[in-house]
Amino acid sequence: MMRELTARLKQRIGERRTKRLMKSVAIVGLRKRKSKPGAIAEIIIRLGNKVNLLAARKLTGTPIKIGELVVTDFTRLLYAGGARTAWLITLIGLTEKVCWGWMVGESDNTELALTAWQKLKRQRRQHGLPVKELIVHQDRDPVFTGYEWVGRLAEDGAVFSYTLNGFKGNPEMESFNGHFKGELKSLVADCRTLGEVKKVVARQMRYYNWQRRHSSIAYQPPMIYFKSKRSGKTRRKLEN
Repeated sequence: MMRELTARLKQRIGERRTKRLMKSVAIVGLRKRKSKPGAIAEIIIRLGNKVNLLAARKLTGTPIKIGELVVTDFTRLLYAGGARTAWLITLIGLTEKVCWGWMVGESDNTELALTAWQKLKRQRRQHGLPVKELIVHQDRDPVFTGYEWVGRLAEDGAVFSYTLNGFKGNPEMESFNGHFKGELKSLVADCRTLGEVKKVVARQMRYYNWQRRHSSIAYQPPMIYFKSKRSGKTRRKLEN
């Protein structure tokens, strides 16, 4: 209702004002009911911290190899001056910081997530990285615990890792979303259509992967860092 009023009146209508207007004409909003966790989600809850492979690696000090683990989540992008919402999902390499897969859409749904997954598979294949045994770290969003997502990734041989405390258990993903959205906030806000948002994000992703320097990877762009590490590994194998 708030978005509809904003679009029709061509000015920002806040939540409080929307509620007052709805109350004045006796319109009752629907309350979201808490849905019961699905079978996969219940299994994850019962397993507890055992399902958080990322936390286990950090706790034991086990190093994570280049390209071995990706973190993922949805994040919201506001465009058309803040009147409309798009959703971005990314799959980021934890060690090399490369964005292996991403997609923008109108809803944070399974279709969007699986399209990003397909992009990840294509890009990793181009760089000689298998998907089999790739660890995918995520929260317990219904998409990530749904049969379609779990089934597709399981078929591809991926390994699942889950955080039980939401974004707090996936700080690397939250850090990426915060920086990425901050850098293109005004550009996205100026977009009028979802198509324009996709073009802006695609351009920013290319910049992120190939040009933006990161302090955590020796001030190199993610893809350059990844290639240097991969070529160094190949040279060592040949020498041995």
